[in-house]
Amino acid sequence: MVEEAVQKGVVQSSQQRGSANQHFVVEKVFVRISKQHGFKPPILKEIVFLRSKGFNNVEIASSVGVSRNTVSNYLEKLREMQDPEMVDLISLVGMMMERHNRMFSLLEREFEI
Repeated sequence: MVEEAVQKGVVQSSQQRGSANQHFVVEKVFVRISKQHGFKPPILKEIVFLRSKGFNNVEIASSVGVSRNTVSNYLEKLREMQDPEMVDLISLVGMMMERHNRMFSLLEREFEI
């Protein structure tokens, strides 16, 4: 279920284009919802993004710099959330990561990285 919601969030985010102001609002809402459910926003963002890319818990833990148990706990909390809340939260992550990827692509082209 979490993986399906992650994919839905990433797909939705690729369909939405916004200004820097919209990105700020998305980040602010993401942080608020994350904290309401006991998540640390930067960790949650990375866990969700890496899970959407097919990483397993051990790989995610290593990449994010947290324990495997922390990854498992975050994913379990996501599963326990009400479906609309979880989809909203994951959609926000998708939007943030899509913007990040677009910015990185622009930098790569600009500086021929």
